[in-house]
Amino acid sequence: MATIEVYQKIIEEKRPTPAKFHYLFNLRDVSKVFQGILMTKPVSVSAPETFAKLWMHECCRVFHDRLINNEDKLWFTKLMAELSNVYFRVRLEHDEVFVNSHLIFGDLLKLESTKAYEEIKDLNKLKTVLIEYLDDYNITA
Repeated sequence: MATIEVYQKIIEEKRPTPAKFHYLFNLRDVSKVFQGILMTKPVSVSAPETFAKLWMHECCRVFHDRLINNEDKLWFTKLMAELSNVYFRVRLEHDEVFVNSHLIFGDLLKLESTKAYEEIKDLNKLKTVLIEYLDDYNITA
């Protein structure tokens, strides 16, 4: 229901204009949120807070990334914090999630055989892994 409410609010509030002609959202965007959530394993999101963050990450990946100005982006992140408190029954403050920390999920930190789509909390480890991937790519290319 939270994802449906995000979709309904964004199509009501953020209509396409000549400057924002790409603000076109459809039900395919809703399915992309669910597709991203389904990439996880239950072990990776055992806590309600982690699931709420995963949902926020996927909504941001699908909807927020298309917003072009800070006013629209702030509107969206505040909507995310508000809806997470309503639908997921966890108390996540806007600044705690979107300003003071990073909201990143991915499957980059584990080895090929044990890849898991999970919250990435250690940005230094992520940077190290990405540099290794880049070095491997540059060697083979």
